[in-house]
Amino acid sequence: MTDVLIDHIVLDSDGKARIRDRGVKVRVLAEWYNAGSTVQELCESLELTPAQVHAALSYYYDHKAEMDEVTRANKELLKTNGRSLEGFRREIEARQQNKRE
Repeated sequence: MTDVLIDHIVLDSDGKARIRDRGVKVRVLAEWYNAGSTVQELCESLELTPAQVHAALSYYYDHKAEMDEVTRANKELLKTNGRSLEGFRREIEARQQNKRE
């Protein structure tokens, strides 16, 4: 049997999983997905292919506990600083929209 590797995911110098050639963090994509974004919405808003999104979600589910812990810690940090994750998400989406225009 031969292992098949899907090369859509890379680890950056800090060990964070990102989508190759796009820089999108797998953990952030998974947060948006868990918050209700569909694969199609993620493809459109982040300019990704369905294969990239599914590869990121696959990686997330293989590393769910550790990624969820980072998300939880980040939410606590945002709360401590008086910001919400949803507000932060809107800021990112606005920046991405401005880049496309």
